[in-house]
Amino acid sequence: MTHRMLKPYSLILYPLAMIFSFIAGLYIAKLTGAGKGQMLAGGAIVFFYGLVGSFIGLCSSLALSYFTNKKLIVRLNIVLLIGVIALVGMTKYLFDKRQQEKAKKENLHSPEPKKQTTQPFGSGSLNILSLFPTTSIMQKTCKQEIVCEKRNSNQNEMGLSYFAPHLSYSSILQFVNNCNDTESQIIDSIVCYKNSVGQLDIQEAPPWLYPSHLKLDYEILLFKIITNYGAYVENEVNKQNSASFCVPSDQGKIIYWPEFLLNVYSIEAKKVKY
Repeated sequence: MTHRMLKPYSLILYPLAMIFSFIAGLYIAKLTGAGKGQMLAGGAIVFFYGLVGSFIGLCSSLALSYFTNKKLIVRLNIVLLIGVIALVGMTKYLFDKRQQEKAKKENLHSPEPKKQTTQPFGSGSLNILSLFPTTSIMQKTCKQEIVCEKRNSNQNEMGLSYFAPHLSYSSILQFVNNCNDTESQIIDSIVCYKNSVGQLDIQEAPPWLYPSHLKLDYEILLFKIITNYGAYVENEVNKQNSASFCVPSDQGKIIYWPEFLLNVYSIEAKKVKY
């Protein structure tokens, strides 16, 4: 009996059972949502499920090699080999499919907003972006004698500042196609909700959404501001294709660069082309 556990067909059974059970454990973690919403601990939790499955597979294969005969072990080896190949192939297929869907969403170009019919205005005449030499600003004087600021997207990628939407379990951020109150129409929106683990998550979002910063487990959602129109703010909604739409300014907070830089812990150096 014991000597059968050291036979070649038994030695093949052990790693096959461990690999099959490890992958099966990962899928069980995915189906049960064990690592969902656990932030940095999510990967470790899923991996732990795989290790537990691998341990169970090893113990089961040792018991089978001790109590069963050679014919059954050989058949089991064939079944496990087919199972491992099938699981690896399915994992590869799902991964490739997910990457294709992600690339499709990132490359999806949203329609251009309608041409603005009103002159933008800002909240004051202070030129915030003049503090940064790499930023080009186009200033226009409006009828109210208030200076407005607009980013020249062809010359820099910095933006006027950041727009942080008000986030809550029932918040809705609306995108409109025009920054004019009389002509604006809602084209899409972001709907937030409370997920199964009690954390903030996105329930509905447009397929072209690709903001500057998105980290909902830390309740971070930032859009780059192109133009401040007072009642509306024109935001870059897709940082890959620079598509932009307007949102009501009362649905979030404008964070100018000085305030943003005073609240970050580190700055990454980046080469700037002049």
